[in-house]
Amino acid sequence: INVIDRSKYASVFALPLGLNLALISPLFWGNIGAQNTLSNATSLKVLHVNLDRHNTQYDAALKYIQQQPADIIFLQEVTPKWFDRIQTQLPNYRVILSQPQKDSQGVAMMLPPTANPELEVIQTQIVHLPEKSTRPIIEALIRWQNREVALLSLHTTRPRNTSTSAFQQQEFTAAARWSQTQQTQFQRPVLVIGDFNTTPWSGRSRQLQKQGNLVDSQRGFGWQTTWPAAFPPPLRIAIDRCLHSSSIVTVHRQPGFNIGSDHLPLWVEVVVSPSPAADLSTI
Repeated sequence: INVIDRSKYASVFALPLGLNLALISPLFWGNIGAQNTLSNATSLKVLHVNLDRHNTQYDAALKYIQQQPADIIFLQEVTPKWFDRIQTQLPNYRVILSQPQKDSQGVAMMLPPTANPELEVIQTQIVHLPEKSTRPIIEALIRWQNREVALLSLHTTRPRNTSTSAFQQQEFTAAARWSQTQQTQFQRPVLVIGDFNTTPWSGRSRQLQKQGNLVDSQRGFGWQTTWPAAFPPPLRIAIDRCLHSSSIVTVHRQPGFNIGSDHLPLWVEVVVSPSPAADLSTI
């Protein structure tokens, strides 16, 4: 009887454990062939930093930004105080677009003092996803190695209750539609990076990938968690994320260290296909 009881309990615990492993294990399987094939190609380096409007460790955060080999820098939760510090302490950085706000929705996009000669910023603008949203989202159109690439610094609503959760779903639906338009109508590779406020294995996250024709940059790089920053890695979750079209391959990515924000920064290095017809995920 004891043996039967143990088998019964083992079956009960094995099912949820198996489901969790099925969800998490793809993060450790990467497209190594594509990464190796493109290892000598010129890469684009993108840095995402959620500064946290309550964070007063200005020096630590700005020093971290200065130390990163980034071609493009997206900042979120940029308050007027943060923006003043950026202008004072990073005077050589070129602010391409900014909209500081006193709440958690302020944004900015910057280029480092030594701009990559292969990078041309064609256009930047504030968009709203969905259109009725008041949250500013930075959309950037760049030319990288003679190929137009569309970037989105996404910051979705935190799902605190039924209403905010439902609105976040609308934001993801709008982001997926944006991605599809860029890829199908304009034939542009797409990269979406930012504070998604949801994990890679959530239903709406998987829906965004499917409807937006996007792949997760975290795949193959393991348990790279970013929030809450003060917690040890096993207790954090990955809500600062980067998705991209299959015409882009992530060759390296890593969360940053604690800069006083409740989020860790996220640095991603990618390679973009030189041809609109190429699908790097099949290499």
